[in-house]
Amino acid sequence: MARMHPEDIERLENATAGERKVFHFLHDVARPDRDFIAWYEPTIGSSGMEPDFILYGNSLGLLVLEVKDWEVDQIGEVTPYTFKFWTGDKEETRTNPDRQAKGYVNELMDLLKTHPEFHQGGGTHGGQLKIPVGRMVVFPHISRKDYLDRGLQQVILLERTLLAEDLEPAGELRADPSGEKFQARIAHAFPFPFNGLSGKELQILIALIYPILKFEPPKRHGFCKDRFQREVVALDEDQSRAALSLKGGHQLVKGQPGSGKTLVLIHRCAFLRKYRPGIKRILLVCYNIALASYLKRLLQEKGIGVGGDGVQVHHFYEICQKILGMKVEFDNPYTSYYETILQWTREALENNHLEAGSCDALLVDEGARISGTTC
Repeated sequence: MARMHPEDIERLENATAGERKVFHFLHDVARPDRDFIAWYEPTIGSSGMEPDFILYGNSLGLLVLEVKDWEVDQIGEVTPYTFKFWTGDKEETRTNPDRQAKGYVNELMDLLKTHPEFHQGGGTHGGQLKIPVGRMVVFPHISRKDYLDRGLQQVILLERTLLAEDLEPAGELRADPSGEKFQARIAHAFPFPFNGLSGKELQILIALIYPILKFEPPKRHGFCKDRFQREVVALDEDQSRAALSLKGGHQLVKGQPGSGKTLVLIHRCAFLRKYRPGIKRILLVCYNIALASYLKRLLQEKGIGVGGDGVQVHHFYEICQKILGMKVEFDNPYTSYYETILQWTREALENNHLEAGSCDALLVDEGARISGTTC
């Protein structure tokens, strides 16, 4: 199965139903996994273009995939340059997706040409790219029969398309455990044969298409720092038992101030990340900005990522801000202001206006203060 970047797009608000279908399709059919990498909406070139998908195959090359969620009955007029289609009572004109994909291919090729590692060694092709870059258009909601009946193959060749049958879970491409049928299906999209890249060349390619930057938190020194790290690393027996014994559903941890309730939550986050792979999005909520910063430090000391694909840490009024979809002041001097924010947030929740999205696990520190509306 292909290595996917990012690993999941289900919670990405801008991902369409068709793009999600293609994401899972590529994950399943691009085999063996050591030979395939797929990127969703990578940014390429100085213009910041974002193709829907780029797929790398070590025996094929780079493939740009443009996904269109259009239904066949929406399409009104097609030319080599444009598609006209209906959305409700309104007719829209868009660039022919094959030409759109070609634009992405050109931008990607220009980017690759800036690196001599990807040039042909010599001979008649000296100086040209040694990585073939192809393109395909994916119509997840159009069948092969409808595609041919409409004559769409006259403007986008059939061998440069993937259609509804190709993406089906029970289709022949997914049913082939070797991945050979999928490779044969897309092979016609590439302009010339490819012999693969060395390990170093592949790392350069990955860094170009989907750079990932990692930073270590700054090291603190001194007695306070040492004490802080000891507190994070070591839990006494009661705290450890509490962190590991928490079950699903609503659980309440009680204790005197300084008894380690916060550390129980931190270690619970660590436990969920390590032993519950099905829990992807963990939200840790506290009551003010200072505590949020402290919690992030604790998580980092435990080697747990914060933000992005890590644990999301927010104080209460940040959550209100996300739910309301508007900026909330965090230092307003008037209590009535926060009472109004609370009222609006309750109304938004009651009306299912969940701008903040959802999470798989929710942990709340200082819940009593939050319920008491202290900022």
